[in-house]
Amino acid sequence: MNPNFRNFALWVVIFLLVLALVTLFQNPGHRGGGSEIAYSQLLNDADAGKIQSVVISGQDVSGTYVGGGNFTSYAPNDPSLVSKLQGKGVQITARPPSDNTPWFIQLLVSWLPILVFIGAWIFLSRQMQSGDQSEPPYRSVLDAMRDGWFVLQVPTLPYFVAGREHETGHLPYEYVLERTVTLDDNRNAA
Repeated sequence: MNPNFRNFALWVVIFLLVLALVTLFQNPGHRGGGSEIAYSQLLNDADAGKIQSVVISGQDVSGTYVGGGNFTSYAPNDPSLVSKLQGKGVQITARPPSDNTPWFIQLLVSWLPILVFIGAWIFLSRQMQSGDQSEPPYRSVLDAMRDGWFVLQVPTLPYFVAGREHETGHLPYEYVLERTVTLDDNRNAA
């Protein structure tokens, strides 16, 4: 397996684990949620004075009972709901309707193009660096020939810089290795 892929996969797993832990421990009281009750039950409990407070977010209603329990309900488009609850002394908090998309999904969608671009940039920059190694693939040209490679010897190329004519530049290796691959004739016939 490619070591760059393993490194990338490890960071993806770490990111997902941290994201899962943050999601698990964010608003632990809100996860308990309470029981889902019918809208008619909500109205009956409000008339009986059992409801202490409610949070209305669009058509979703959540709240707490006087005894301390939680509930959630779905309210149809009833303009008299707020006046009924207010008439019974219920504390009302209104919030804009939520789209029920978790915060981490919204964050991921907004940052995904940037993260993909940065990831591709890092991957490509590492790929470019891997081609110019400081050590040859074999200890000697003879070892490469024993492994089935053909050898092409390249002469040292002169590279003169003004003021440094006494120095020469050359290729990192003076040999180019080449291997021919034979193809199966049966595969070419098909």
